[in-house]
Amino acid sequence: MNQVIANLWANALENPKFKQTTGNLVKETRSGGHTFCATGVLCHILAAAGYLKRVKRNGILGYVDAGGRFSATGIPGGGLAAAGLTNPTIAVVGGVKVRARRGNHPTTISVLNDVGVTGDAWTFKSLAKLIRRRHAQLI
Repeated sequence: MNQVIANLWANALENPKFKQTTGNLVKETRSGGHTFCATGVLCHILAAAGYLKRVKRNGILGYVDAGGRFSATGIPGGGLAAAGLTNPTIAVVGGVKVRARRGNHPTTISVLNDVGVTGDAWTFKSLAKLIRRRHAQLI
């Protein structure tokens, strides 16, 4: 993954402006605000840089790239290229070591955000640490 974008992403995850959710990249709150999954925060950064655009299709918020590819659950193709990634849910090469289990467990940032490896979702703060430490292993 591109190191500059990884740092921007980790900083954003630590910003209290972003509230964490699960299941979709971005959700609308009843008050008109938005919540994001960790991958959704990255899409928000890529949209601010002009690589993606946040849109609502059939009542579902998501992101679309310049080629018209829409997703509500993973990064559309044009955003992947800009971030130096290949997997829309951002795989962690080598997996993640979890104290409760032996060895490394293959996973993605999306899975860690939503359910974790042991059943407990990771916070934005813990994901930011992982991204800073292992940005070169994110694909």
